[in-house]
Amino acid sequence: MLIHDTGNDIDYPYTSYLYWSLIDMSFNNGNGEVVLKNQIIINDTLPLGQIVACKHANGRDWWIVAQEININGYYVMLLSPAGIILNSHQYIGTRDFSSGQAAFSPDGSTYASYDT
Repeated sequence: MLIHDTGNDIDYPYTSYLYWSLIDMSFNNGNGEVVLKNQIIINDTLPLGQIVACKHANGRDWWIVAQEININGYYVMLLSPAGIILNSHQYIGTRDFSSGQAAFSPDGSTYASYDT
């Protein structure tokens, strides 16, 4: 599974959708082929560079966090063998602008973001 966005041009540093697409690696001599494309996870304005993932404590699943643009909203999703689900939509902290970067610490215990 590939998680991706629409990627708008440089004048608008946001994306309108967060998608998932399914790639079957048994096609094309092991190079893979997209078998399901652009399935919408979130339809909202999300800043570019601030969609991040962190491995779950169970060692199998992944947490994915995406911020909303210009406000303190965060989408928290869980990716597991069953698929991707929206776990929560939280409003925490403060935000001043829309562009920047986000990351988890290597051990996954801390999430940080930087806005320009």
